[in-house]
Amino acid sequence: MLCFKSPPLVGVLASQILLSLASPASRPLPSIISGRALNGAGVHLVDCHPRESDEIANSEQSWLSLVMFCDNKDECNNIDHVPATRDICVKRTTNMSHDYHKWENSDWQYCHFAERGTFSWVISRFGRLFPPATEVGIGEDNESHEFAGFRDDEFQGAGPATHNCSKVYYFT
Repeated sequence: MLCFKSPPLVGVLASQILLSLASPASRPLPSIISGRALNGAGVHLVDCHPRESDEIANSEQSWLSLVMFCDNKDECNNIDHVPATRDICVKRTTNMSHDYHKWENSDWQYCHFAERGTFSWVISRFGRLFPPATEVGIGEDNESHEFAGFRDDEFQGAGPATHNCSKVYYFT
């Protein structure tokens, strides 16, 4: 079981974070999380908009920014996969069209999963300027396992059955 913790105390200047994110980190990625092999498990940051059929049927629409845990990357890449509630943390919800959470701000952010705890991350404020698969951030779980954060391709991926979600960043 992947466990997350409270956001770490940050005593690092923003400029030092940006410098450390400018090139891929040379540190090894964790191979075990809570006693099991990583095997492609990760955390994905996604922005979601209502599906067209829901937009027409409902006068109240919602746009979501979600943090999702997936046991393997293929799950989060599959538009037909609907993650379990315990694997979704809502970072922002609004009824304003395309009003999503700002993932990039060069400061630590966090999201609390009901059963998993808290996942913390920081992404370069210039993260969206990089091509997909470029390392642009770092993350941490409850057991102080570090995750490398990467720019995603913004193609559709997994999400709630009522929304279409675009993959923005992922952590492995």
